Amino acid sequence: GIVVGLLLTVAFPQPPTPLGLGRRAGRLSVALWHVAVDTVRSTLTVAWAAVRTGPATRSAVVTVQAPVCTSEVLVVAAILLSISPGTVVVEIDTARSELLVHVLPVHDLERTRRGLQTHVDRIVGALRAVGGGAR
Repeated sequence: GIVVGLLLTVAFPQPPTPLGLGRRAGRLSVALWHVAVDTVRSTLTVAWAAVRTGPATRSAVVTVQAPVCTSEVLVVAAILLSISPGTVVVEIDTARSELLVHVLPVHDLERTRRGLQTHVDRIVGALRAVGGGAR
């Protein structure tokens, strides 16, 4: 699938996006790799929590402060965060550059918040680097 996607991208180049994602895609590729790894890890974690604790699995709603960025970058970051099983962005506050995220399972709330913060910082940093998305 990846090879076919790359061939189609080369054969049929797309017009520039508002985020300018075609430039300096190396950092974006690294961030997407982290998203993919996090998706696999999250899938295994949520599946194990469902087997181990079932309905008693603890969850939480966590506020994550995103680096200052444009609304478009914040929304793309929220989408990339939401594709991981166990995380759903409940609210996007573009004025304060915050994401309200529902997370499960939660064993240590502060560790979960730090992990989400690192993930969001990495995604937003990559999107800003390739698209110049600072306000």
